[in-house]
Amino acid sequence: MTTRIQLALATLALVSSAAFAASDSPVHQGARGDSALAGGGTHKLVNVTENWATAAGTSLVAGFNNLDAATSVSCGNAGGCTIIANSMVQISPPAGTLWAICTVVDGNYANPGCPYQGTLPGAGSYLVGNARANYFVSAGSHTVQTQVYVSNASTLGEWQADYGMYKP
Repeated sequence: MTTRIQLALATLALVSSAAFAASDSPVHQGARGDSALAGGGTHKLVNVTENWATAAGTSLVAGFNNLDAATSVSCGNAGGCTIIANSMVQISPPAGTLWAICTVVDGNYANPGCPYQGTLPGAGSYLVGNARANYFVSAGSHTVQTQVYVSNASTLGEWQADYGMYKP
């Protein structure tokens, strides 16, 4: 009897992990940016832009929600730059809501896309998630923006997004 239960649990775990791995993000693989970092090795931080808000009580619709306005950043290196985004988002959702933090550069999702933060346990409480993303850009001006994805209408709390420009 124990063997049957163990086999059933192992099968359920395998099926569950395969289903989750197949949909690790609300953004399809083809919609994500180029993952190549400029030059490899050590990169030097040349500029940081910070956006944040006290947004307690702001409603989020099911789907993608822009947190900040598109922010202009500039790469002054002829060989290109890597944008690194660090984001923190606090939300209060209905139970079972999937959610993700996304970075968009020039209209493309940065790497690694928008990994799900997980499902949310229940209403009446806030959860905080953090995300890091990178995107290689050519020299010139570019736009960066942070989005939060929720599978059900939710409530936004505090958030902050920092965009660092790095050159090789």
